[in-house]
Amino acid sequence: RLPFVGQNAGTVGYLLNGGSLEELEQRLRRGTYRLYRQPFLEAVYVDLQGWAHAKHTFNEAFLRAKGDQAAWMQVTIDGQKRFDRLVGDGLMVSTPAGSTGWAYPLGAMPVMIGTPQIILTGDATTYNGRRWVSAPLPAQATIEVEILGGQKRPMRLVLSGRCMGEVTHATIRLSRAHAAELAFFPQTDLAQKLMQLHFGN
Repeated sequence: RLPFVGQNAGTVGYLLNGGSLEELEQRLRRGTYRLYRQPFLEAVYVDLQGWAHAKHTFNEAFLRAKGDQAAWMQVTIDGQKRFDRLVGDGLMVSTPAGSTGWAYPLGAMPVMIGTPQIILTGDATTYNGRRWVSAPLPAQATIEVEILGGQKRPMRLVLSGRCMGEVTHATIRLSRAHAAELAFFPQTDLAQKLMQLHFGN
């Protein structure tokens, strides 16, 4: 249950505290901070040999086309088929924490960490010839993706930057057991940083 305290050493660092290392030490000694709890995503996926695996990830689960061909995906949400064949370069499921990272340049609307949502975002995706970008989903939603097209249109699963290899099916939802807590000092205004993402400085 120890919280993570992120220190920004770069430029954007949405989920990080600003200031110098000396200031970080002083703030830690004062012990005044706000905690945000973020459940992990749980991804259950099937590899090419038919074996099922379960992994957890903090930011996003990204199904990416492996070859030169666009991927074909059947997408079901909470048991209801939403896309019988979504076409594109990939499909990402992100937590609110992940919505401010990799998902954002793909077209996801960034939301505050701790918001009870998950975000589904396409990478250059179309459905019935029309562009499809992104949709917020309830925190309890379960997304199932069946990879269509076989060996001609393979997809691989990437969890927060780590490749799990090629998959034929994936079921993704927020974990009911695994979460992380992030600590932010009063000097870090996450709402203002979110506004900067939306509108610039």
